[in-house]
Amino acid sequence: QRLQKFEPQVALLQPVSVKRVQGSGNATTYRLAGHTEADTDGQYTRFICRFRAYDAHGDIVAEAETLSTYPFNYEYVNWRKRRDVMFNADGREGNDNAWYWLATLIFDCPIPKEMAPHLLHVKGVPPPAGAPRIYVDVVPIRTPARFRAHHFTEELAGSPQQTGSEFCNKEGRTGEQRPNCGGKDSQGWDVFDTDKQWGTEHILPPVEAAGRWANVPVCPPRGALFHTTPQPRPQLTVAAPIGAATAIQDPPKPHHLAACTWASTSFLRRGNRVSVGDGEARLTEWIAFHLEAGFDHLYIYDNSGAFNTQPNHVYNNTGAGYANLRTVTDRFAPQQVTWVEWP
Repeated sequence: QRLQKFEPQVALLQPVSVKRVQGSGNATTYRLAGHTEADTDGQYTRFICRFRAYDAHGDIVAEAETLSTYPFNYEYVNWRKRRDVMFNADGREGNDNAWYWLATLIFDCPIPKEMAPHLLHVKGVPPPAGAPRIYVDVVPIRTPARFRAHHFTEELAGSPQQTGSEFCNKEGRTGEQRPNCGGKDSQGWDVFDTDKQWGTEHILPPVEAAGRWANVPVCPPRGALFHTTPQPRPQLTVAAPIGAATAIQDPPKPHHLAACTWASTSFLRRGNRVSVGDGEARLTEWIAFHLEAGFDHLYIYDNSGAFNTQPNHVYNNTGAGYANLRTVTDRFAPQQVTWVEWP
């Protein structure tokens, strides 16, 4: 019973899809829907974000709504780790939450274009007195948590689970290879039937009548979006022989915040029982996330040659002659990503 109380919190990490419908008085309301019916920005969401800009007299000068976005699909990542459920709260597989480890809820409320004029000012300078203040109400779209059924599309996760033990899934997904699959993945998924679970006319309550986090201030940017250029370090004075230079300065650092990772296009794990073949997709997500988080340079040590080359292959730090991760790193500017051949 104690763990069952966590179910609403777990549900907030499972995306839902919604479609905008016209409500009374030209107000926008939302209906739970399947992916094919949902609005483009409402296919993987969970929160309604209502923004308001107030003038110095407390009057609303602009108002608009957006739908939240996740930095990654929590449910999909959990499934990719071969977990059928995100949380065991009812004892069907033991009364525990060991299957679920993605504990930090991260999401974004995109700022609507109507708010942009009220955010613009000289970076580093506080907004002038009387400038509009912007606040946002964050409204959770509340549904029961999903167990064993996944709200995916075939574009995201390949074909869903079919009957029979010889099921073959989309190429490049992690899973145990089975006979007659041609080296393709065998990890399927059970379809979440939105019409059966939500109905076809499930209209969400208006924001004013919904439980929400209200009046969260939106702070305008002050300085660079991700980080500021470090100031020059002070010169260091050291004891030196007479006539020698007495002031030295550290050499400039090429980057402010850097990270590295060791990756491969494909590899085998767990005693060669499981083949992982989506290294490109994983690396693309990893690079995009870390650049978004504020890293200004990433080093990719590519181990693909250990799996994709013939004996006595000659490496020349170009990746010639075998499949490697330059197909990913070359998409990014060399000022952001460095590819290193590391067989």
